[in-house]
Amino acid sequence: MSFIVSPNTLAVSCYAKLNLTFSILGILPDGYHQVDTLYQSVNLEDRLLLTFDRDGNSIGFDLSKSKAPSGFPFDSKNIIVNSIKKYLQKIDTTIGVSIAIEKDIPMAAGLAGGSSDAAGALFVLNTYFENKLSKEELTALAIQIGADVPFCLHGGSMRGENKGEILTQVQHETGIFFLLAKPSDVSLSTPLVFKAYDERNRNYNQAPKRTTEAAIHALSNGNIKELAKLCGNDFESCVFEMHPELKLVCNDMKDNDALTAHLSGSGPTVYGIFHDFISAEVALSSLGAKFPNFDTWICASANRGVALMEPLE
Repeated sequence: MSFIVSPNTLAVSCYAKLNLTFSILGILPDGYHQVDTLYQSVNLEDRLLLTFDRDGNSIGFDLSKSKAPSGFPFDSKNIIVNSIKKYLQKIDTTIGVSIAIEKDIPMAAGLAGGSSDAAGALFVLNTYFENKLSKEELTALAIQIGADVPFCLHGGSMRGENKGEILTQVQHETGIFFLLAKPSDVSLSTPLVFKAYDERNRNYNQAPKRTTEAAIHALSNGNIKELAKLCGNDFESCVFEMHPELKLVCNDMKDNDALTAHLSGSGPTVYGIFHDFISAEVALSSLGAKFPNFDTWICASANRGVALMEPLE
């Protein structure tokens, strides 16, 4: 299914993210965790279509045009609906919005699918209203919705500090291939994973900041082998304990020429880094035979987060 764009409708593709590094440095005064991470967009995407009615005021989903997995919340609690409401409140405007979504990024997977959808909604609205909010204002609004939303709005390769919302772009021209794997029947809540981590780790250490700095240096220089040595995720100790099969999948990827393999975000998705697409395909064949209960994707690094979809000719 493909969305058809018209004067009253705009569509956007929303890319997933990986955390190539993820260090937990402590607790901030507001109770959130302080993190240091190297974000990377990948070309696994959701597609979002917003249809506008200048005379309306309701916001909801068009189920006839939407395609999403079981459990997707087609109601007022959805992060997309919340993002639209916040934007309209910010510019003091009322308008009807019909939402359609084609969702390929798995939910509660450590890939920022919800955050990317929220970023896509903000981007479409700001485009429709002829950039009423500046880039800085739109980013500030994104921060109110979620820590990963600002990154998903801009995408590419970025360092995320504080809660992940303080961003620094990483310039490079290096393409990277990834094999992603997620157990079909497992989803993880980020707050619950943070709680599990805190129960195991009472002392925080600022030293991991150097890991992200070194990883950024390696990526900027196009040294993927060195980058792979520096990838890591502080959540792995507790998430791999809860789901030992994730570590087995990482090991299988490394046995099949992955330069490294790690958890992304709070999981349960794990990723392997490969020299090229063919190497990732070979590893996928091995993994699929041994772990049939895992969903898998081969992705490439991307230099953007959300982008408008062009009208069909």
